[in-house]
Amino acid sequence: MDELTVDGYDLQMGTNLIGHFYFTKLLLPILEATAQNSGEKHVRVLQASSVTHYYGSLDFDTFKDGPARRKLSVDGLYARSKYVSKFACSNGFADEYLAPWARIASPRADSLDPVLGNKLWEWLDEEVKDI
Repeated sequence: MDELTVDGYDLQMGTNLIGHFYFTKLLLPILEATAQNSGEKHVRVLQASSVTHYYGSLDFDTFKDGPARRKLSVDGLYARSKYVSKFACSNGFADEYLAPWARIASPRADSLDPVLGNKLWEWLDEEVKDI
């Protein structure tokens, strides 16, 4: 429960969401250039998760340490970090969603909420802007 990033984020959220988001953002220029120079005009970013993401939810108050975060178990924080990272992918880059064992499926309907998806993208952009 006491594992936090240097910036005060839940360590699992920092690793499974913010880290992935920032790394992908850093790769975007080369991904866009590669797409322009490929025959298919297409590149792919794959993100792996776990079946645990089915048990998570999105609550901005749990991203950093505080009372809402401390009410959750370590497993609950992990599930939340996996769900939110899937949520971010479902609302931006995803044109296919693979369920566990590489089966094409649909993500949870709530992970396709465009308003909440935009709020998450804006929050992430704000959090990494000065890195």
